[in-house]
Amino acid sequence: MPAISRAPFAPGFAAGAASNDASATANPIWDLIEAFNAAGGIASGEKITILLRRRCDQPLSQLARWIVSGDIISLDWRGQTLIPLFQFDLEQMTIKPEVVALLAALAGRLDNDQASRWLVAPNIWLNDRKPLDCIADDLPAVLKAAEAESCTTPS
Repeated sequence: MPAISRAPFAPGFAAGAASNDASATANPIWDLIEAFNAAGGIASGEKITILLRRRCDQPLSQLARWIVSGDIISLDWRGQTLIPLFQFDLEQMTIKPEVVALLAALAGRLDNDQASRWLVAPNIWLNDRKPLDCIADDLPAVLKAAEAESCTTPS
């Protein structure tokens, strides 16, 4: 099996472009891209479908189902779908159980964009750590923070 690169990836984005491209840094999605890059990288939807081909016959359909059902989070940037890689067991190309549990806890409370931002924001219930930084090591605390979030989020 070929090695899977965990290098950060944002299609069409050259290294160092952030400092030279005011529109990139002015766009609030840039903070999300940087945070998810730091947590294992981001892949385009196209790259995810290529990786999924080892696992299923219709990878594009599988990815679309995951996105539409809220099983994974995704970002839309410059007309492309970007998928944070922290969500996957990259060897099996399955969604990590802790991601399934967390997104299930947030379902119906936060939409995709809100959940993405919630993951990268310091959280008082996690002693100002980001849920993204805690999910692998302290899932119970992250789930408790998600439950607390759901109690404070307006309907």
